[in-house]
Amino acid sequence: MTAKDFREKARKALKGKWQIAILTALVYTVLISLVQIIVNYSEKTIFLGIVSVDLNITFWVLLPALSRGLNVVFYKLKHGEEVKVFDFLKYGLSNFKRFWRMTGNTLLKLIWYIAALVVLYVLLILVGGTAILSLGVAFLETGKISNAAAIGGIGSIIAIVFIAIAMFVVYILMAIKNLYYILTTYISLENPNLTTKEVVNRSEELMKGNRGKYFGLIMSFFGWYILAALLGGIVTSIFNGIGLSFLKIITSSIGFVILLPYLKMSTITFYEHLTEKKKINKKTNK
Repeated sequence: MTAKDFREKARKALKGKWQIAILTALVYTVLISLVQIIVNYSEKTIFLGIVSVDLNITFWVLLPALSRGLNVVFYKLKHGEEVKVFDFLKYGLSNFKRFWRMTGNTLLKLIWYIAALVVLYVLLILVGGTAILSLGVAFLETGKISNAAAIGGIGSIIAIVFIAIAMFVVYILMAIKNLYYILTTYISLENPNLTTKEVVNRSEELMKGNRGKYFGLIMSFFGWYILAALLGGIVTSIFNGIGLSFLKIITSSIGFVILLPYLKMSTITFYEHLTEKKKINKKTNK
């Protein structure tokens, strides 16, 4: 099957269900965005600084469960089950422990990339901070920056550029590796008796040799991404014009609210194709 076939199956699955799908995506996006708006506002006031920190922590703790809860909603919608707008909260919170264990096992698979990023971030701070401090001290002591200090500064800038490139490469490699684990929620739903570690391993097994095909599926939405971004930009401009710029986090995502159900359904059809293909291969081998 090609990316076009997966998208076509996704559209068929969404036929007659677009309203609940978009409403669910909208509520999910607005909820996530509202938390970010409150956090951004709280950071500007000393009194609410603690509230901002608490909300940030709560947000990042709940996000994996809620995002997987959204996957559950679209999976059920795909299979003709009745779902409600706020069901992603119900499924996310009721499976909070299991979903976080899956997330934890996924992070363990990515641990070397995470460790590399931490090291690179520390190096970036140290090199950048040392360069600024040495240049500042040299200027304060002499009133000008000496050639030696300037050369040292240039060396630091070059080092920072190389560190930034290394970070970019690690991010890309981590994103490629993470493609192994995009199916974990659906595998967990169909195999509740599997441990979370087994779910993650099963996803990796299914995605072996198929990451490129899935990446092609995601990239086949490229034109839709541009349209979604343009729609978000237009809506944001309108809201800014009437003095509601603080809502830009929500308005900038409005185009992706419409695109999200299409993407989710395409991923589910991709998953079902892989599982069906695996079943056929097992029968053939027998």
